[in-house]
Amino acid sequence: MKDCFVYYESWQYECCGRLFRLGDKIKWLVNLAEGMEFPFDIGAVDYYYEAHSSDWQNLFVLEGTVTGLQIVYMEYTPSAENEKLFIPCDGRLLSAEDIEHYAQTLDGMIFAGFRVSLGDYVIRKAQKEEVTFK
Repeated sequence: MKDCFVYYESWQYECCGRLFRLGDKIKWLVNLAEGMEFPFDIGAVDYYYEAHSSDWQNLFVLEGTVTGLQIVYMEYTPSAENEKLFIPCDGRLLSAEDIEHYAQTLDGMIFAGFRVSLGDYVIRKAQKEEVTFK
């Protein structure tokens, strides 16, 4: 079975995320990454981590082993329509062994999240009682 890839946004981690590293077994609520776009090629993304939705009918439970980890940094530029609104325009990936040691900024870019590769994974629809965010 090939690995699946999860995008774990920085604000989700900074709010209530838990440390994980290569080789750890995880169990996350996720949603399909359909339509998710990035300003540069970060590779495949199948799901995104979602711990703040109460829409349990559209969430999945993903369990697997962390086989790869990249830190995502993005560069932002003012929007043409509203200079107070910043939109991502470029970025960079850095490989890592854990998520404990990352910088908030890198070469003028801002920490945006993690791209996590999971092996030996299973995925299933979430049950109402598993989704505790209200």
